[in-house]
Amino acid sequence: MFGKGGLGGVYPVVLPFLVVALAMLFGFCRAQHHERESLREELEQLQATIRQREKERDSALQELFLRFSEDGKLNKEKSLLFWFEIAMFVIAPVFLLSQSKVRNNPNALYGTCALVAMGFMANRLNVSITAFQASSGYYYIPKWTEFALTLATVTAAGVAFHYAVIYLEILPRSIPAKNWMTRHPAAA
Repeated sequence: MFGKGGLGGVYPVVLPFLVVALAMLFGFCRAQHHERESLREELEQLQATIRQREKERDSALQELFLRFSEDGKLNKEKSLLFWFEIAMFVIAPVFLLSQSKVRNNPNALYGTCALVAMGFMANRLNVSITAFQASSGYYYIPKWTEFALTLATVTAAGVAFHYAVIYLEILPRSIPAKNWMTRHPAAA
């Protein structure tokens, strides 16, 4: 069929195609290998980045749950005060306000909102006082005169508000209805 030489006249015609096909296959395999290597390097970089981020996350969680001082020692006082502040002034109001019984009762709502206001004040005092103590190394304790002056200022503001309500008629004199959260008849 192919003559005396086996492949005969087909060999010179098919040989260039075989060479091209083998070259393409070799090039494709080499490109696949190079691409695989670059993907492997990229994967290793991503894994290193993930490990670094996990370390950062762990240190952030450790910093969140346990407060450390400048020299790396655990500061239990700051840590406990932080979690007390979060529990009393963030978690408790969220829990209370999620209950309709509290939202529909003016006294309970007032108490919950007072917790939120106390949380804001506690946070501000915590930042100013503990930052002052940490930077100076001096523990500030107010004198009795400072307490007296603060109490007198708050009392004067309360008395001024009391007389303003009486003489300037800021608040209505009538007693509010029992169900204070009733809908307007037009809205129903």
